[in-house]
Amino acid sequence: MKRSSRAERLSAIVSTYASGLKVEDNDIISIIGENRLEEIRSLIENISLLIVDREEKNLRCKLCGKSFSTKRGFYFHLTRAHSKEIAEVLDREIKEERKKRREKRNRKQKEKSK
Repeated sequence: MKRSSRAERLSAIVSTYASGLKVEDNDIISIIGENRLEEIRSLIENISLLIVDREEKNLRCKLCGKSFSTKRGFYFHLTRAHSKEIAEVLDREIKEERKKRREKRNRKQKEKSK
């Protein structure tokens, strides 16, 4: 499956957020534009919940089970070991969201034409 470069770039944002490091809105906007900021931010938060378990003093990767004592170490792990997996999930979710928006728009157009 070919992933979009947008999903690949967003995977670094997910890794940053999941690691507990600061993500600026401008970083997201530079990839997806301002119109979908809230939608993509929510997606980033949801995917982050799927890949990190915040233990007492560590961050545990839910994808492979490894634990890290620093945010930076966890970030590097995600970007090196799991960036493709994260990008695939992002790509799938973005396509699904796009499909839902298209279906909603089509329903509205059909209702208008009645």
